[in-house]
Amino acid sequence: MAATVTLNQSMLIDGRVRTWIVHVPATRDHTAMPLLIVLHGARSDAARFEAKTGYDDLADRDHFLVVYPDGFQPAASSTRTWNAGQCCPPASAAGIDDTRFVIALLDRMEHDYPIDTGRVYLVGHSNGAMLAQRLGCEHPQRFAAVASVAGSMTVPRCTAQLPVSMLEIHGSADVFVPLASAQAAIARWRAVDRCNPNADITTTATTVTRSWRCDDGSDVRLMEIIGAEHPWPGQRTPPSANQHTSAVLDASAVTWAC
Repeated sequence: MAATVTLNQSMLIDGRVRTWIVHVPATRDHTAMPLLIVLHGARSDAARFEAKTGYDDLADRDHFLVVYPDGFQPAASSTRTWNAGQCCPPASAAGIDDTRFVIALLDRMEHDYPIDTGRVYLVGHSNGAMLAQRLGCEHPQRFAAVASVAGSMTVPRCTAQLPVSMLEIHGSADVFVPLASAQAAIARWRAVDRCNPNADITTTATTVTRSWRCDDGSDVRLMEIIGAEHPWPGQRTPPSANQHTSAVLDASAVTWAC
């Protein structure tokens, strides 16, 4: 069966039409599949992030579903963002309930497709990574693991009652979301997940990865890419002007492998 991409799926949330893209793997049967929810960054959208990340190819290879939601876009604006807490307008300024949207979308996916509910994963970039972390805090029971790329935590309290594995990939030269904010978020996740205080450290010429073992088999990891900037590492489409994509690693492959 050829791979199918279902476009322009939508639902009403708080009186607003919210949209997303679903990619169904080329080879599938009626067995339950993992699901990956992918959240774009500010000023991007589902279609552009689908092209940028290449998760569809991984889905076809490894037999999982991918869903790409669209952030909030006010009328007469070209900017889409997510309300991740203290960031980012216009979604945060308008009080958009993006956690409700993503959880409603997850419910819809589990209704429409054979999803393995024990293998639902969440990944985001930048503002999308901030929302991914918020969702991990507020709905840890729904996700097996969360990956944040160039993100941080923008809610004042993390209320997770269950440990959730967290991976942060961050460039040391990121000026949009500085590395220090990611380090602070990882410190909060280590407290939430009740991690061992001692990190396992793996160093290469271009990366430093710190890993902590935590409650219930969860883990928290911070992968620092030395000299990397804000764009998605290894992205398949050109970055914005005056930005440079790190070729040190493929963030899509790394986040899925984790």
